[in-house]
Amino acid sequence: MEGKEGSKEKGKKRWLLLILLLCLCAGAWLFIASWKDDDERLARERDAQEGYLPGMTRDEIQKMMDDKVAEGSVQININSELVFENGRSKGLVRIVNTKNNHYLMVVEMERKDTGERIYQSGAMEPGNYLEKDKLDVDLPKGDYPVRIRFKNYDPKSEEYIGEAVAESVVHVLH
Repeated sequence: MEGKEGSKEKGKKRWLLLILLLCLCAGAWLFIASWKDDDERLARERDAQEGYLPGMTRDEIQKMMDDKVAEGSVQININSELVFENGRSKGLVRIVNTKNNHYLMVVEMERKDTGERIYQSGAMEPGNYLEKDKLDVDLPKGDYPVRIRFKNYDPKSEEYIGEAVAESVVHVLH
């Protein structure tokens, strides 16, 4: 009887040792996997100092950052109901390049089903709007889902900056 209990005890010790060994291996693997080479880590700026820029308050720094964000922001405005009496008539587009925008704006509409560009405005200065305009393509009666691109350009260099995209439907009544 004692022989069976002794072998059971040895079996328990082996299992315990095996589990302990597996835990150690798993721990070592996790440690090594989480360890990054120096090349993969972000290099810290050695000359950086804690605090705010000399001569500037926290509020002044915040205003400077807010102004920079506002400079890159663009408001887009266009009539939500793009209705044209027929494919050759002017419709109420109501495109606005607000004074808050810092860029020239060109608005393009392209049909979602074909990708065909059906409208392109000229470059509009900030603070300008376009009340009515014609489509560039004589569309037959129907409803046309469109993608509207508000393209922004630097006012001095006229270099393309970026664009915002919206979707709408052009309705041609007759």
